[in-house]
Amino acid sequence: KARLLGMHLDVYKVYTQHGRGLPPAEITQEHAYRECARARYQAKVRARERLGPGVPVGRWLHAALAPLSKALRLNPASEAMWSMAADAYHELSREDFSQVGGAVVATRRAMALRPSDVGQYTNLGKVHNEAGAHDEALDAYRRAARLDPSWRHAYLVSESLLTGGRHAEARESYARLVRRPDAAGRPELADAYNHLAVSILGASDEEGGLAAAFGESLDLDEAFAASAEAIALSPACTARHAHNYYQVAASLYLRAGE
Repeated sequence: KARLLGMHLDVYKVYTQHGRGLPPAEITQEHAYRECARARYQAKVRARERLGPGVPVGRWLHAALAPLSKALRLNPASEAMWSMAADAYHELSREDFSQVGGAVVATRRAMALRPSDVGQYTNLGKVHNEAGAHDEALDAYRRAARLDPSWRHAYLVSESLLTGGRHAEARESYARLVRRPDAAGRPELADAYNHLAVSILGASDEEGGLAAAFGESLDLDEAFAASAEAIALSPACTARHAHNYYQVAASLYLRAGE
């Protein structure tokens, strides 16, 4: 059957073991390569479930990308396969930074096939952010926010501004974010308040020299209020983020000379 279909025997075997139940007569090379890639990608998921989230999964991802690349050559108009490739390259880039380019290319190809898919823009923003391309990440997140002006996407824009060191803009963005009517109950709201305080601290560093030159003191009341709100919302804060809530509060007291 494999010879009649003109495909490699190992690809046919993987398809018949992990396929979707298609009759052999309907198995195309594209189906076989795609299902081979899907099966190997699922092997990565199972390995992570069995061995823990920190286990290196590069070999499974490379094994999945080989047949996936062949399937994409046969059908380059498959948004689903480009999305799978983008996910695989993105995960690989965490172990091998040289794979970031593959993640960006695959995500852009998926976006071109479905330009209204908000998730593709947030994925692109995440890839760019991890690569240190903050301006490109911000552009992707802003595009996502234009397509879906939800609280979550506004939060990602604010985070991107802060990560990119644009503290004054981040301060304004977070201040608007925490006042939105749909902010209540959001799991990221405590982070938003904490990062508002961080943005104010960053902006005060940028403005501090000028203020000192004119003999003015910096007003940190807004930062203290935001920091207190973050701690009230999540008093058991862990060091999950770069800016721990209590570290930020301590930095504010030091800045205020208290």
